[in-house]
Amino acid sequence: MNKLSRAFKPGVLLHSGTAKDGRDVTVRTLSRSDSDINSLDSAEYRLDVNYELEGMRRRENVFLVAKVEGECAGYCRVDNPNRGTYAYVHMVYVAAEHRRNGIGGILVDAALAAAKELGISSIFLYSEHAGARALYRSRGFKPDRLHGMMRGRVH
Repeated sequence: MNKLSRAFKPGVLLHSGTAKDGRDVTVRTLSRSDSDINSLDSAEYRLDVNYELEGMRRRENVFLVAKVEGECAGYCRVDNPNRGTYAYVHMVYVAAEHRRNGIGGILVDAALAAAKELGISSIFLYSEHAGARALYRSRGFKPDRLHGMMRGRVH
């Protein structure tokens, strides 16, 4: 069994933290059959569930879901094209009722932990949202003018 399939089987706890309101947050890998992705409001996020499910089928991608008291609070995907030394944090979403509570930061921390486990040294993301960019900067991401994205180092 290779490192990827061992570390990222569906349901594996990757990260945990505490939200600003004091509630525990767990971040686990998501399986294709998991209904959590469907529990988020796809209209609010302009989310194409079929597109996300297709991304979940790719073995090189890792889906993470954040739960607060068993309820899906958000998710993100780490894309590792060609299983290389770089990856992309893709689709970081937090449900409206959980925003501004630290869930996004916990998800980004989990994405960085997943990248480290995969042996990734550089991770990229893109966001036009000023608040999200501030969150990413707080996690060490810096603008990468060459790629028009933000780039972080995995430690």
